[in-house]
Amino acid sequence: MSTPTISNRPTLFEATAASQLQGLIKPAVRYVLAWYGQQGFIGSLVVARLQQVFDELYLVCALVVEAAHVFSASPSGAAERFYGLRRRSSTVVQKAAALVALVLVPFVRDKAADAASAAREVEPERRTRTQKCVAAAWPVADFAAQAVSLATKVAFMFNVVDAYNPIDLLFNMPVVRMQHEDYKALQDQLNMQSLPASASASPLYRSASIASSLLRRSLAFSTSYLVPASIFLFRFSEWWYQNQFDSLARTQEPIPPPPPSIEPHPDGTPLPENASFCPLCVSELKNPSMLSSGYVFCYPCIYRYVERHRECPVTKIPVFGGGACVRKLYSMG
Repeated sequence: MSTPTISNRPTLFEATAASQLQGLIKPAVRYVLAWYGQQGFIGSLVVARLQQVFDELYLVCALVVEAAHVFSASPSGAAERFYGLRRRSSTVVQKAAALVALVLVPFVRDKAADAASAAREVEPERRTRTQKCVAAAWPVADFAAQAVSLATKVAFMFNVVDAYNPIDLLFNMPVVRMQHEDYKALQDQLNMQSLPASASASPLYRSASIASSLLRRSLAFSTSYLVPASIFLFRFSEWWYQNQFDSLARTQEPIPPPPPSIEPHPDGTPLPENASFCPLCVSELKNPSMLSSGYVFCYPCIYRYVERHRECPVTKIPVFGGGACVRKLYSMG
């Protein structure tokens, strides 16, 4: 495999921008789904339920999108394609390694970070052995991974290595700028896939061929234009609403009244007649704790319930963080 020349070798800023763009897609999609699930639109309840398996659904979608780019005529990630970059990977093993670096590594890292965060939320004396190990090991593992990644980027910046990602470096996959030949190969591949089925083919096969062609073109268009545009709009809306919030906080307007309480769900756990009783164990509250729905329970009762069901027992509102969303109430007396 030849070494990239100065003309087609990307700068560290280009490579880092592509990496950061890839990392912005997931939180943008999560934000849009969370917003839609809270608006009461058609299907919003289903969308809210899907938040519980968002990571797994996103993994499948990302795997399909990235595989279409990695196994194309010019192998690259979707974000790298947007910046006109590609990987010099010719073997199936190299392309599979690129797919692991683009999809599986971020998924495992996010899951490990979530597990460590949840373990730290639990009181030390209540942590299981696994939670103690995760809480202690994750900071060290994360620091080591970031140190290796930083060392690789510094070496790439000084032309010591040809890859800015440790996995790309391990499997000898230099990152280069796409040339005219690369764009032509991609267009030829797309044209070949878009050829209509022969007249002798069955109507079902011709219909499937047309649908497949439209799907490929839509996928290429969305990953090249719609996704970056959506991320820009997401960041702009964040900035806009943050400025509005800051302006509102600086005004002297009266504090609005608190929102009305959330009504119990018809299929939820009924509330006891005595307000000082826990709705789950129907006994006097011990170690009172609450959820974002506003209802108060015994800490052991509600912790076990949300860890298992991931919802408020009274209102049936989803609790995505499980036991980490339980908040203890302290008495000032």
